[in-house]
Amino acid sequence: MIYTGASIRELQLARGLITLRWTSIPLLFGFSLFCLDFLNLSFKFEPIYLLCCALAIFNVYFTVHVSLLSRQMALNSGMSTLKRGLVRIAFEPMSIIRKKGVLGIIAIPKTVIKLIVCMYLMLLEAMKDVPFNPFSIKNIIKTQIVVDLAIILL
Repeated sequence: MIYTGASIRELQLARGLITLRWTSIPLLFGFSLFCLDFLNLSFKFEPIYLLCCALAIFNVYFTVHVSLLSRQMALNSGMSTLKRGLVRIAFEPMSIIRKKGVLGIIAIPKTVIKLIVCMYLMLLEAMKDVPFNPFSIKNIIKTQIVVDLAIILL
């Protein structure tokens, strides 16, 4: 798949939507506290707190996902590059442990995160040509809006 300027614009719009969501979460939280304390409105605060937490959790996911989509756009060879990277990442901690001894064990959590990211990129690359892929660059904004509406309506 060749990425055009439209794909880059979609990615920029998705980043803008993520930024807007990061801005709206504290505003929603603060406005509800303002209404409870200063305007003496009576409503339960827990649903708003849960809504803000759910929006924040999904926003963290979409932040990571969009950054991985931009990395996917930078891949030249696709799956073969990812497979080589996966093998390199998998054997990297062994060489660090050999060099540094017990202190090399500290590198294992970092390696696990790199392995998860590489496998997620492999999943994105494998699903790249699926007609309706909610994780693709074309549909990322639609997916974000559907998730936001589903959270708010539930």
